[in-house]
Amino acid sequence: MSFDPGRIRERLLEAVAGESIPGAVVAVTNAQSTLWEEAFGAQNTTDIFYIASSTKPLAATAIFLLAERGDLELDTHLRQLLSHSAGIFGNDTKDPIERELLRNAGRSLAEAAAGISARPLIYPPGERAVYSDAGMMLAGRAAEVACGRGFGALMREVLLDPLGMSDTFYFNDGSAAPRLAVSYQRTQAKLQPAVLQHRLKHDGLVRVGSGLFSTAADLAKFLRFHLNNRDRLAEMHRDQTNGHWHIDPMGGSNAGYGLGWQLDGGCFFHAGAFGSLIWANPALQLGVVLLAQLPIMQVYSFWRQLLKEVAVG
Repeated sequence: MSFDPGRIRERLLEAVAGESIPGAVVAVTNAQSTLWEEAFGAQNTTDIFYIASSTKPLAATAIFLLAERGDLELDTHLRQLLSHSAGIFGNDTKDPIERELLRNAGRSLAEAAAGISARPLIYPPGERAVYSDAGMMLAGRAAEVACGRGFGALMREVLLDPLGMSDTFYFNDGSAAPRLAVSYQRTQAKLQPAVLQHRLKHDGLVRVGSGLFSTAADLAKFLRFHLNNRDRLAEMHRDQTNGHWHIDPMGGSNAGYGLGWQLDGGCFFHAGAFGSLIWANPALQLGVVLLAQLPIMQVYSFWRQLLKEVAVG
């Protein structure tokens, strides 16, 4: 389909002028190339964003590719870990030990995984689906054990470097600091820089499903990979929860959870807690990256409205 950014550009300019969002970077791609990329308000197209849970499709894709080349087995347990249906405690846990396992960035992934594995299951695997970063950490650790290398290095080897995603990383030596997008928050109806800003990490815990930094251009490359490999990656885009995934943590509609992807009406997508959303519609052969660095619940409904306009054309 042909794509005209005019109406979406108008909506974004209105949102910035009305202080609904501080700014955004938007990229729209088909299977061949980026059709449109533009920055609005406080952002630049080269800005690097902390994408939080929009990391999950990238992590799952890296694990899928490792399994494809025979480095590990994509067995039932690993599929359940990648689809939040393995019985692992969820992000909403109130248990102080479990909360500490999710939040303590000073430990290694091996140490975190050992602690997570020692916790009791909260339901029999495969019988429910509960959103779980802890489960994603176990999946990443399984890849480390099978391959004998850190998960960040494995992702770079099988996914990031082959796709030319040089601005996507878990850790950085500090050179990317000048390009980090400023985080904002809305307080009493006013947008202002957040008190706590996202900082680059040099070492420590690899947050497998929630720790990546990236750019709109890199994420468009990732969406193109999925659009171009629909048959090869088909099981990633198919519900893995036996119909148990009913609640989108962000409040949007969904039709299941695949391997690292939320599903909705033939589309696959994922949002991140700090304003990122990546979305692809294979029927239209279109992918969309929407990036703003503010709490997702303050922008998610607007992102979903924009996606509807993209789909209409």
